[in-house]
Amino acid sequence: YFKYIAGLGAEGFNSFLSVPLLYSGSPVGVMIVQNRKITRFLKKDIELFLTLMLPVVAIIEKIKFLTTLDTVEDDSTKQIQITKDQGVPPLLKDYAIKGIPAVKGIAMGPIRIVRQQYARRQSDDGESGIETEIYRLKSAFGHVTEEIQKTKEQAEARFGHDEASIFDAYLLFLESASFQEQIVIEIRNGLPAVKALDLVVGRYMDRMAQAQDDYIKARAYDIQDVARKINDHLLYGDYELSGKFEINTPTIFLNEFWSISDFVHLGTKTLGILSPTGGASSHLSILADTMGLPAVLGLGSSAMLIKDGDFLIIDGFSGNVIINPSETTRELYQKEIDEIERQKNLFK
Repeated sequence: YFKYIAGLGAEGFNSFLSVPLLYSGSPVGVMIVQNRKITRFLKKDIELFLTLMLPVVAIIEKIKFLTTLDTVEDDSTKQIQITKDQGVPPLLKDYAIKGIPAVKGIAMGPIRIVRQQYARRQSDDGESGIETEIYRLKSAFGHVTEEIQKTKEQAEARFGHDEASIFDAYLLFLESASFQEQIVIEIRNGLPAVKALDLVVGRYMDRMAQAQDDYIKARAYDIQDVARKINDHLLYGDYELSGKFEINTPTIFLNEFWSISDFVHLGTKTLGILSPTGGASSHLSILADTMGLPAVLGLGSSAMLIKDGDFLIIDGFSGNVIINPSETTRELYQKEIDEIERQKNLFK
């Protein structure tokens, strides 16, 4: 049905396609495409606009919801500033924190904060001698290279060759003679291996922070990941971090620093991921997207507000994370999850 409304300037258009915007079966608007040429819209055109409908509806409903939250004057929705001196924050309810929307989607469930479990810390004072420190460094490089190669094989089996190629960037960095030699030079200048590694990586971070290219900036996270693995081996030897992601119930994971190798160990009950670091263009977001896991990264210090066991809503469209949402908020997002699933089923 088409209704002519004077003053819209529709007279100059000879083709018209209208797609209703529906949320839980109720209309919230309409998306219109017009063309001055006489156009016969094909089935694939309609399917494209039906696909576009989902994020548009999500944005409209999100704006309505967040506008409603802004009008509620309640202590639980006021911003809370946390410092180390203030200790552990109280239980937050229906409180939203903001991060970077890295992978679109919505997840609801309990949160598990990943705790790193290492073996006994080894000495990092460098008193073992220069040649011993150089040997320890090269041993760490070899160990991490072997770990990454093994993880790449596991990733190829699970995700495919294209996604597993992410690990190639790590291997190139590990095999860089220049990178390792810079660290060796600092060891010969008197620094222990751990501190020499930290110094050289810091130089790389400074240079990459000044880059204008977003891709180069994103690779800084990858270098930090490799350096952290080398550092851990220097400090803890052949440590084992198994069991971090073993769960029996659907769970959201918060990890202070995700490694791309972590994704090989994520099970099917993983609902989504959070991190105080990282960005939308990182390898982390690419792997999360491959697994269909909603992800919000770059939460910064706001992540301190989340307690182990809190019930969360991850909104990968807006970057919001809602802590211990009310029943009303849960119902609203559950409707959106149902709508997303319904849209996916249309194109199966």
